[in-house]
Parts: sequence; C-alpha cells; structure tokens
Amino acid sequence: MDTNPEEINQGVSTDSATEETTAGAVETTTEVSNADKGTEEPSQEQNSATSTAVEAKPAQTKAQILAGKSDLEKAQYSFYKQLNKEKSKHKKEMDELLSRLDKLEHPEKYAPKTRDQYKDDDSFINDLVQDKVNAILQKRMEEEQKALEARSAQEAIEKEYRERADQNIKKLYPTPDEEKNFRSVVQDAIERGLGDLLDTDQELSNYILMSPVGPAIMYELASNEESVKRLFEGARTPIDLQFRIRDIERDVISGIKAKEAATPKNTVTPPQTEKPKPVGKPGVSKEAKKSIWDDDKALIDFMRR
Repeated sequence: MDTNPEEINQGVSTDSATEETTAGAVETTTEVSNADKGTEEPSQEQNSATSTAVEAKPAQTKAQILAGKSDLEKAQYSFYKQLNKEKSKHKKEMDELLSRLDKLEHPEKYAPKTRDQYKDDDSFINDLVQDKVNAILQKRMEEEQKALEARSAQEAIEKEYRERADQNIKKLYPTPDEEKNFRSVVQDAIERGLGDLLDTDQELSNYILMSPVGPAIMYELASNEESVKRLFEGARTPIDLQFRIRDIERDVISGIKAKEAATPKNTVTPPQTEKPKPVGKPGVSKEAKKSIWDDDKALIDFMRR
C-alpha cells in the first residue's frame, strides 16, 4: 500500500485544526449576535451555515487515527508528531529573535512618543494610556503563559513518577493478591496521616517515589510504626531525613534479597540419557579372548588362521 506522508502529517494536526475551526465558528456567531439592530435578520440559510460551523467535528484520538494503518504509516505519524512538537517548542524563540531584529531595523517604531507627534494633549495622553494598558495586558499574558507551561511541565513529571511507581509496584508485588494487600495497607496509612507526614518534606517524598524499592519503603512505613518513628523522631533538618530514609531503604533491600534467597526456585532437571558406548575399530573385537584348551570354538578359530 502506498503511503502519503502529507496525509499522516494532516492526521497529526487534526486536533489543532479542529480547535481552530471551532474557535472561528464561535467568533462568527459572536459577530452575528453583535451586529447592528438596524440590519436585517440573517436568513435561514445563514443560520444553518452558522449552526453547522459551530457543530465542529470532534477531534480524533490517536487510536482512531492509526486504526488500520501500516507500520510505516504509524512510524511516519510518530515522526511528524515529534516534528510538530519541536516546531512549537522553538516558535517562541523565533518570535523573540524576529522582534529583536525588527527593533534593530525599525527603531523609530519603538521610540518613546513625544507631544510633538500629536495635534492636542488629549490625543497624546490617550495614546500613552493605551500603550500602558497594552503593556500591562502583554505582561499578564506572558505570566499566564509561563504559569501554564510550568503546570504542564509539573504534570509531565508527576505522570512520569506515577508510571515509574506503578512499574515498581508490579515488580515487587507481582500477584494480584500481593498488589491488593499493598494498596490497601498503604492507602489506610495515608488516610491516617502518613501522607501528611511525608509531604512535609518534598525531597523526602521524591526520594521514596523515585527509589526502585519505593513501594516497599512505603509498605514498611505503612505497616511498621517503629519505622515511622525511626524516620521522623529527632530529625531536625531535611538532611537528617535523607540519611534516615537511606538507612531504611538499605534495610528494605536486604529484606527483599533475603526473601528471594529463601524462596525455592523452580528449576527444571534435564532428563538423564544413557551415555552412548564408544564404537571400536572395524574388525577388532572388544571381547576377551578364551583359551583354546577350554573352548572348542576358540580351538577351531585358532586352527582356521
């Protein structure tokens, strides 16, 4: 089957295109509603067109886009998706560079405004106020954009933490019963206040979450009150907590290794086969020769030689 990279690239940008269509449709509806009352009411065809535009086609999921696609098309989809990410990531840098270049090439556009450029004081003051308002709005938009990017980055980190924690849970508690017991014990301890204790120090929480035996550490703290006292009692600084959580981690790892050593491994014994007898040289018998005086057959064989 022939593959068209442009179709794959279009599939990658389906979500953004749908959003733009919806935004444009809503803007069109707003303009219609804000029209002068003296104008004629829109016809039924115009209402139908506006309603159709508002009812935008829902965005397709990744699974829907790749349904029935070949391996090559799926690879091209991933490539163009990553390419679009890189473009959006560097777009802000390019915009800043173009803005700086425009200031260098057209400094008069960015020069401070003076009274001589206006006919009267009112126009001059209104323009200055408008510039001030625009600067405040621009600054607020930039702050909101930075906050949005920070939230997105934090959400990505938290998602990675959760995925890594789930992988460690599956590794340390492989059976459904073990995992169910783990989640029940830990959840009960968190509701009784263990979560609030751990959240008092973000570095401590992150260390447990990123540790390969993090779930086992949480289970130890949730099921053993002495371990909680060992961690928190007398700890005056975050460094104290770091040293103590490492000691608990070492004990947990030792316990896991001891448990693995005590668990009998299911080894398969290979079947025992009889060793084949070596084959001798042709014409040479391995049997012991009998005395010609005791055996008639041996005597006859001797005489035939």
